[in-house]
Amino acid sequence: MASQRARFIHLEKMMLMQLYSTTRSEKLRSKSLNNIGELERIREENKVHVKEERAVEAKKPETQKKDVERKPRSQPETQKDVERKKKPEVVNKNGREEAGSSRPALHPAADERDRAGEEARKKTIPCARCGGTNTTFRYFNQGDLRKDTRKCHDCNRAWVVGAKLR
Repeated sequence: MASQRARFIHLEKMMLMQLYSTTRSEKLRSKSLNNIGELERIREENKVHVKEERAVEAKKPETQKKDVERKPRSQPETQKDVERKKKPEVVNKNGREEAGSSRPALHPAADERDRAGEEARKKTIPCARCGGTNTTFRYFNQGDLRKDTRKCHDCNRAWVVGAKLR
């Protein structure tokens, strides 16, 4: 409704501009002024129609709660609908979805990787081969924040924490 009204006003303005630009003499300009008055009269009539339509929309009866309860369901719930209601999407406090949600987890942001890297550097994890504590954090294996790769400086061995040694 509003877009039609805006389109109509735009057309009126275009007609006015066209009338004024095509008129060059005083006679024709006075004629265009009469046309302007006529267009404004039409605009006022349209405003009345728009007000009446709004009043009709406002008078529409609202659906009451008891009416809704009486209406039969159009379709019975399927098993998928029931399962979908049971599994709401889980979103953590950062606004990212967790792995248990229905959509796949997004790649970690750069600041999350940096924060996790700082925490991994602070940890002292003994070497899986020689048991030495002279180990350093290298990087995350395949970008996964749960799989950090370490290097032992005693036996010069790199391994993924929590994985089997080869």
